[in-house]
Amino acid sequence: MASLPIDRLEHLYFGSKAVFLTEVAGEVETFPPKHGWANSPVPNSVEWELALKETLALTEPLTHLGSDYSNIVQPCIVAVPCVRNKEPPQQKSKTEEDEHSIPYSSNPLLKIPESQSTDLTLVGVASGVRSAIVKLGGKWTRLKGCGNHDQGFPVQSVGVLACGAPALSVRGSCFDTTVDREACMTSHIASLLDVHGVPVGNRSIAAFHYDTPSRVASSSEDWPQWPHPLVTRHCGVFETLGDRRAGDHLLGGLEILLNQLLPMDVEQLALLAQDVNEARGLP
Repeated sequence: MASLPIDRLEHLYFGSKAVFLTEVAGEVETFPPKHGWANSPVPNSVEWELALKETLALTEPLTHLGSDYSNIVQPCIVAVPCVRNKEPPQQKSKTEEDEHSIPYSSNPLLKIPESQSTDLTLVGVASGVRSAIVKLGGKWTRLKGCGNHDQGFPVQSVGVLACGAPALSVRGSCFDTTVDREACMTSHIASLLDVHGVPVGNRSIAAFHYDTPSRVASSSEDWPQWPHPLVTRHCGVFETLGDRRAGDHLLGGLEILLNQLLPMDVEQLALLAQDVNEARGLP
């Protein structure tokens, strides 16, 4: 069985909870490092009205896919869809191609249970529920939407529809619009920071588009790891610098270290907390 390829410094920045990934059927789409996205339509134009209609439709259940999908909803951002740039990308230098190319380009990756792993299985680091970070070609790469833990893409309840029926959603993946928006906005942030030489935490480089497994497509029954197969599954792929987060790790770590940095007893720490809350206008 493969082991987690991580040293102590990488443990500090990426974590150490191992996940196991295997190749599955589908397409790997690479994104150009620059000029991959067009500007939004002009407000109140015909294109804007069409885009607005398309966006509002995303908030409705997927009834157009059939009666079995009448209570299936998808996560979406109520905003004008991101549009791929139809113009040919500007000529890139070989350095740019090497720097921003995905170091893995054969098939999409999907998280699987450790019990199904082999010596050929890729080992990465867990990142939340639906994501993983794996070193590909010597680069740490974030896979955002590569399975709900190691359960594939199950359906879970996410609330109640206006009609009173339970609202269900496929979990563990990105979707048609969200995978594009993730890539578009990440690229936009990178373009703003690159001008000032500021390192970018995530840089969009590709997307995985999963094929419905043949065992699901050829069956009239739902497979537990791939229910409602007409819902397309995608995964955003990003070059990343780490997985430590300000709220979860930095502030939490400082809180743990506080009594080491400021040696106080419990009563003194309570007074300090009170002073901080008062300064923030909190009770």
